Amino acid sequence: LLNRRFRVPFGCFASPFNCYFSQYCSAFPDIDCYFGSRGSFFEFRPKSGSFQANPPFSEEVMLAMADHMISLLDGKSECKYQTFLVWLRYRTGRILRLL
Repeated sequence: LLNRRFRVPFGCFASPFNCYFSQYCSAFPDIDCYFGSRGSFFEFRPKSGSFQANPPFSEEVMLAMADHMISLLDGKSECKYQTFLVWLRYRTGRILRLL
């Protein structure tokens, strides 16, 4: 569905054990690179595309994710077109205000 409707080919938070897409960012890029990881999401600087993010439900990680996404989307980067589809649990009001 994500790939068909939104053309999402990439997961921002995954591992070789739970990735749906062939390309993804992971917490352990030094090992996961052999299985398709493109590195840490927080160092990921895409030029364009659509991305799915289902971060760990840790407030620190979700806030860092929101900050990184905002820095990518703020218009100052080289990004031409980007979309992030974010899955959050229901008690994430502080993060939603940032996004």
